Amino acid sequence: MTTEVKSIKQSVIQALQEAEEKYGLDTTDIQKRIEASTKLDKDTTQEALFYSLNRIAMDQPNWTFVAAQFLLQQLYETAAQNRGYKADQQYGEFYHLIESLTNIGIYNKDILTHYSKDEIDDLQLAIQPERDNLFNYIGLFLLADRYLARDHDRNLYELPQERFMVIAMTLMQNEAPEKRQELVKEAYWL
Repeated sequence: MTTEVKSIKQSVIQALQEAEEKYGLDTTDIQKRIEASTKLDKDTTQEALFYSLNRIAMDQPNWTFVAAQFLLQQLYETAAQNRGYKADQQYGEFYHLIESLTNIGIYNKDILTHYSKDEIDDLQLAIQPERDNLFNYIGLFLLADRYLARDHDRNLYELPQERFMVIAMTLMQNEAPEKRQELVKEAYWL
């Protein structure tokens, strides 16, 4: 447990140091608070998110991107826990997600009817997790709160890039199979 807490603290501090370098922000105070914190696991990330949100101001708007990184980390951890994979993978198996959410009635059966497992596995390779870093806090918060797929108990399963890929797949599902994959990838890129 101690090793896990230390690694979470270390990753939070590393994220703050990267934000300091990337956005020219002074994160020293928050780093000290995180280092001194006795909170466990995801509470450390929540604490860093709270501190970052409180720093957003007219003259320091880049704190919104720092807060978005901490929210994103929470989304990765939550989805990984609910889907049964390690959070450091960021994104789990896409086919398994679609199959699971279809089985409980969240997704329509059409996706699995129109796309084979091989096609879905191919589309998983086109997913670009680094695009998640383009969100500011409010954009990511609204996406997660209102649009990412959850089970009937509101447990998060879907992540941002998976949402965009599912939209592209749904839009292109009736296209000719020989050109559909490329059209899905093109729609996802837009």
